[in-house]
Amino acid sequence: MTGPGEITRWVTCVGYDCNVSFLYDWQTMITGILAVIAARWALHAAKEQVQVARDQIALSQAEADRDRNGRLRAARAGLPAALSSVCDYAMENAATIWKARPEVDPYQAEDPTAFQQWKLQLKLLTTPAIIITTAERVLELTADEQVASRLELLLRELQIFDARAREFRVGRDVTNHEEAEFLLQLAGIYTLAGTLFSYGRGERPSAAPLPTLADVSSTLLFWNMIDPKINQVLELRRESGLLPWYHGIVPGDDD
Repeated sequence: MTGPGEITRWVTCVGYDCNVSFLYDWQTMITGILAVIAARWALHAAKEQVQVARDQIALSQAEADRDRNGRLRAARAGLPAALSSVCDYAMENAATIWKARPEVDPYQAEDPTAFQQWKLQLKLLTTPAIIITTAERVLELTADEQVASRLELLLRELQIFDARAREFRVGRDVTNHEEAEFLLQLAGIYTLAGTLFSYGRGERPSAAPLPTLADVSSTLLFWNMIDPKINQVLELRRESGLLPWYHGIVPGDDD
C-alpha cells in the first residue's frame, strides 16, 4: 500500500499464468460474446437456407406454370376444330329429324300447333370423340371457372341428347311437341358451342356469355326450321324463365 505523495507502481502481468488468470476472470463474458456470435451466424445461415428453399419452390412453380400454360395453349388451339365438329353434329341431327317429320294432317291445318304423333326410326350422329378428348384436356388445365363450367355444360347436353337419340335407332313414337324440344336442344348445343370459339382462337380471355332463347331462335331461323309449334315451345320456355337446355336452369354459370 502506498502512502501520501507516493507514486503508484503498476505491475504488468505477463506470461502463461497471467493469461490464464485473465481468461478465468473474463470467461463468462467471453463465452456470452461467442454465443451471441454463434447464434447470429446460425440465424443468418438459417435465413439463407429458407431463402434458397423459397427460390427453389418459386422456380419449380414457375416451370410448372410454364408447362401447364403451354399445354393449355395447345389444347385451346385444338378447341375450334372440336367445336366445329359439335356444330356439324347438331346441325346434321336437326336436319335428319326435320326431314323425317310427316306432312301436316289436312284436318288440323287450321291449327298447326295441335297435338300430333308419329313413329320415327332414325340413325342420328353420336357425340364426336374429338370434343370429349379436347374438352377433358382444357378442363384439366384451365383455371377459368367460366370456361370450365361452359365445357361441362356442353358435354352434359351432348350426353343427354345422345341418351335420348338412342331410342330413335329402334323406333319410337314422337309428338310434335317433343320434336320441337329435340330441335331446341340441338340449336342450344350449336349456340352453346359458339360461345367458346373466340376463347379457343385466343380472341377472348374467357367464354362469351351464355346464349339466350333469342340466340337459339336465330339458329333455328338460320337452319330454316321455324314453325308455329317451335314458336309455341319457345314462348312457353320464355314465360317459364327456362334456358334452351333440356334440363333447364344451369346453376353456377352466368345468366
